[in-house]
Amino acid sequence: MITIVLLALSALAAPVANPLNKFKNYFVIVFENQNYDTVLNNAYMGKVLPSKGRLLTNYHGVTHPSQPNYIAMTSGSPKGVFLDFHANVDKRNLADNLEDIGKTWKTYQQDYPQDQGCFLSDQGDYYRKHNPFVSYVNVHNNPNRCANIVNAKFLDQDIANKKLPDYMFYTPNIKNDGHNTDIDYASNWLQGFLEPLLENPVFDDTLFVITFDESNAALGVIDFKGNHIYTLLLGKSVTPGSQDSTYYTHYSQIATLNEQWGMSMFNLDDYGAAGFDLQ
Repeated sequence: MITIVLLALSALAAPVANPLNKFKNYFVIVFENQNYDTVLNNAYMGKVLPSKGRLLTNYHGVTHPSQPNYIAMTSGSPKGVFLDFHANVDKRNLADNLEDIGKTWKTYQQDYPQDQGCFLSDQGDYYRKHNPFVSYVNVHNNPNRCANIVNAKFLDQDIANKKLPDYMFYTPNIKNDGHNTDIDYASNWLQGFLEPLLENPVFDDTLFVITFDESNAALGVIDFKGNHIYTLLLGKSVTPGSQDSTYYTHYSQIATLNEQWGMSMFNLDDYGAAGFDLQ
């Protein structure tokens, strides 16, 4: 019986046999603490961007506060992280699953206190809780993996060299992500940052995911809207001006990489998550 169960779990964890490969690169930008309706009422994010991409009208964060959502997004569950204190998570994560299928990854952190490497504190407008990869023990104890955590200024260099990693995780600073400001401030930054990327041919085969960590509900307060957050997809693999009402969560990002690249699921809270419908 034990052998049968182990074989079943192994089968569940296996990558898909025929990945769809509808995009070459994956670029996720994570903003902070805004309700879906608030973002939709913003001129740029609520009107301009949806005309260019696919609005996911039923996407949800998985918990409150911020940090557990980042951990869930990159490892298939909050991994016992319930608050925003510095966490050290000794579990598998996206770095493992991406490397298992030969995919490269990098996280671009705006206002990171050093050029690259694993900086384990907060400084200025950089907050560690919004940088999930540095919290994984098998990342911050590995210099080669730490080299994939870089100051966001190096995105320009990677673009110029036409050497984008397959998977990109971009964290704006605490002001530009809307955490210490508001949605108008964040969207103004996004417009200036994103529009040149959308026009750059180096990103022609990239799926952009614009999302938020959670809705604007404080820890311990009942969230009557179910952590409903704005998420939008951009790229040639989606139809401009389209909408999708499928129920998605942060785990859907993992499911999408499973379907599109053949990356293994973690089969934790991500089990059964729907991957993005790209059309």
